[in-house]
Amino acid sequence: MAHGRKRSCLGGMLLGALMTVVVAAIVVWAAGITLVEPGRPLYMASAKAATWEWARLPALPAEAKGFKLTTEGGMFTRGFRVTFFGEPPVTDAWIKSCPGVTDPKCEKEELDGGGIRYTYPAGGGALHAEIVHFPGRGTVEIYTCWS
Repeated sequence: MAHGRKRSCLGGMLLGALMTVVVAAIVVWAAGITLVEPGRPLYMASAKAATWEWARLPALPAEAKGFKLTTEGGMFTRGFRVTFFGEPPVTDAWIKSCPGVTDPKCEKEELDGGGIRYTYPAGGGALHAEIVHFPGRGTVEIYTCWS
């Protein structure tokens, strides 16, 4: 009879250990999704930091409204798009303070609808950086990518 109890005890300990590992794996997986999934705080902070470095941007004006950051790409490519708007004089001043826009290699292109596209050397090893600004509307669109 004692031999059966030892097997039962050992089986219970093994089952308990297995259950602990399964629950721990689920908790780690759920925490990873919550913190690193696109749209989540940790992921978005990293995406914003990369966008600001790659596109060589100053801090957003305090008056900026409608800030939106989206990501593109996969393991071998990554792109970021940022849009926001504000009062035209505020966005004009912000554009003029951008290091990329003031770079001598910056190319300026007039667009239909009154927009201006600034294409300039990206920072942080990125491949491309551009800002599209509609001065009359006060809208700004930023795109930067790495491949």
